[in-house]
Amino acid sequence: MALLSSDPRFFRYEGFKGIVSIYDYFRKQTPETLGRGMTKDILQEVIEKSDYSTKAKLAHNRFYFG
Repeated sequence: MALLSSDPRFFRYEGFKGIVSIYDYFRKQTPETLGRGMTKDILQEVIEKSDYSTKAKLAHNRFYFG
C-alpha cells in the first residue's frame, strides 16, 4: 500500500486511465492535448493572467519556467 501511494507512476497511470474512462463513458472524444506539457505561449498566458503577475508587473525582468 505504501508503494502504491508514494509512486507517482501509479497516480499518473490510474489518473489518465480514469480520465479516458470518463470520456469513454459519456461518449466524448478525448482531447488531443491530454498529457502534453504546456507550450511557452500557453505558460506565458497563464502566468500573465494570474493574480501573481499583476502584483509583479513592477519587476524589470520576468522569467518563465516550464
